[in-house]
Amino acid sequence: MFGTSHFDVFRWPRLVNGTLRSALGTFVTSMVMPGLVMYCYGEEQNFYTYDSTANNYLYGRQAMPANQAWKRHDCYQLGSTQYFNMPLGKALIGCKDDWNALDHFDPISPTRRFFAQFNFLCTTYPELQDGFSLTELGNWTIFIERPGAGGVPSQIGLWSISRSAIPNTPIPTQTLNETHSGTVWLFMILNATRTWEFDCDGPEWISSPYQAGTVVRNVLWPYENYTLQESLSPSFNDGNAPYFGCMGNIGMDAYEFKVLILEP
Repeated sequence: MFGTSHFDVFRWPRLVNGTLRSALGTFVTSMVMPGLVMYCYGEEQNFYTYDSTANNYLYGRQAMPANQAWKRHDCYQLGSTQYFNMPLGKALIGCKDDWNALDHFDPISPTRRFFAQFNFLCTTYPELQDGFSLTELGNWTIFIERPGAGGVPSQIGLWSISRSAIPNTPIPTQTLNETHSGTVWLFMILNATRTWEFDCDGPEWISSPYQAGTVVRNVLWPYENYTLQESLSPSFNDGNAPYFGCMGNIGMDAYEFKVLILEP
């Protein structure tokens, strides 16, 4: 079971770009990692207030029914002894936001609908729900050291990852019989907007689990298609065609991710 936050000590929407970070984290726990997804109540509503009584326990169990208390509490100014240089955003001005005093049983909250889309994709593509073969095809990343990290580096950039059933070799291990079963190809990126472009004949080509010439579609908005170019890597590992497909270039916004499948 994997989750990204907890209502007692951490909620992403409190931070600068917090809802984007929350969506990316939930993408990882929903689409990338095999297993169960853990949601904490209020994540789907983008709760972000603190109770403003302590800086060593950032309590945020905001009420779902309408009330004035949590609005009055939040214009948080105490900082944090748990998280170094925490980039607080909305939590600094929450007492000026009338939304915090309202009822929060909102079935059409954008984040709730986003999480629902993840769950729908898992029921549509069985490799996302039950595929236990998680393969990193490549990464185009750098390491940075954040202030207060104690010398532990953070890896940021672009990843190419596939999800599928465990291969039936040398003995049958996992079979997905549903209509859409196969391989789903996933991309992730962190905190930069850029276009990634590499020579498909070079060593840094953006690899895919599909053959060259294949058209793949992003099943998340804006539902764009890509035609995979030919690489120098034989898909049957025999030195001959057909070759694995290569993504010649791809543009990604900050904290964006894609789920790519074979075009039906």
